[in-house]
Amino acid sequence: MPIGNVAQVLRLVRSNIRGLKPYVGGAQIISYAEWAKLNQNESPYPPPPSVRAVGNKFNEPGFLNRYPPGDHKELKGRLAAHLGLAPEQITFGNGSDEVLQNVALVFLDKGDKLAYMKPDYSMWPVYEQLTGASPRIIDLPDDYTLPVDRVSAERPKLVFFSNPHTPSGTLTPIDDVRRLCEELFPNIIVEDEAYADFAEGNSLKLLEDCPNLIVTKTFSKAFALAGMRLGYGLGHPSVISQIDAIRLPYNINAATYAVGLAALEPESIEYYDGMIRLIKSERNRLRGSLENVGFSVRPSHANFVLAKTESPEMAEMLYHGLAKNNILVRYFSDERLVDCIRITVGTPEENDHLIAEIGELLG
Repeated sequence: MPIGNVAQVLRLVRSNIRGLKPYVGGAQIISYAEWAKLNQNESPYPPPPSVRAVGNKFNEPGFLNRYPPGDHKELKGRLAAHLGLAPEQITFGNGSDEVLQNVALVFLDKGDKLAYMKPDYSMWPVYEQLTGASPRIIDLPDDYTLPVDRVSAERPKLVFFSNPHTPSGTLTPIDDVRRLCEELFPNIIVEDEAYADFAEGNSLKLLEDCPNLIVTKTFSKAFALAGMRLGYGLGHPSVISQIDAIRLPYNINAATYAVGLAALEPESIEYYDGMIRLIKSERNRLRGSLENVGFSVRPSHANFVLAKTESPEMAEMLYHGLAKNNILVRYFSDERLVDCIRITVGTPEENDHLIAEIGELLG
């Protein structure tokens, strides 16, 4: 016989957690051979052969039945050499999402001011509710660049923003990021650079002068490893040490760790550089093709483009119509984006197929 009602148990959930819902990403598929999956900003290309060969390690003694390196020493060293930083400036996570959550847990107490932009990454409100922080939600201007003066005026303890911005692909200039760090010092500036490998610059050179800046990056996009969940945060060694203090033990599994090492080998970096050049070239071609069929498309510094259609009805029609033809794009219900679709840059063949289907749907 039950000892009580589950409602009694649920009343014990922290009040700021009760309203949270699990993260829901874009639609998933099973057969990649039959679909053009252009909705989650993944790489359309596989990682280099050296990375794919890591699967052979599964048969090595101790690879699966022993714990992976808990201090990430070798991976930190290899990534530090690639970025031109010190290993002590790096913390790893199960995707950059874990790093971002750890940052929130380290710095935010209940009631602390947390600033984030709208529209922007959908996890910012989750970190707000998780910590009980007091939100300062700032609407982005029409060009989607970071409004430094408005953010500074709020005097938040911590600021989250993406750069290049998601979902527009807009790049906020590095001088603006530096000015925000200066005006809010010593408060924390967290810049998510998930797509910076596709841009013409990043904020890594600011880390030397801005101890209140934390930059998060990922292997999911340009390194074609979304399925492995490997992200990292960069900052002052003393700040990174505090974030590492709450990192879960062995949070990077053995397979992901080995893949990360392989991805940073010289031949892998050369492969990725070529892949990034191809995606950037296709990004420009895709933008031109979309503009030719009547869309307004912002210049993008990421591996996707945001296409503004004539109306919310057209955007929704295209989203559903493309899905019926085995093409997935991203449609948003946000009031600023209801007339837009976001399209990941695919292979040349996928991009051609997309444009042809859009032409058919538009009649």
